[in-house]
Amino acid sequence: MNHDPGGVMLWVGALFVAAPLVFGGIVIGVWWWQKRKRKTDV
Repeated sequence: MNHDPGGVMLWVGALFVAAPLVFGGIVIGVWWWQKRKRKTDV
């Protein structure tokens, strides 16, 4: 396995961009689901 530094840095940069988007989407999804569930319970 020969990993060139440019390819590794590309993956590191992609993870730095993707991780906050994924976690933010999960947080917003849970918040929206709870808000919708609370609205139907009342």
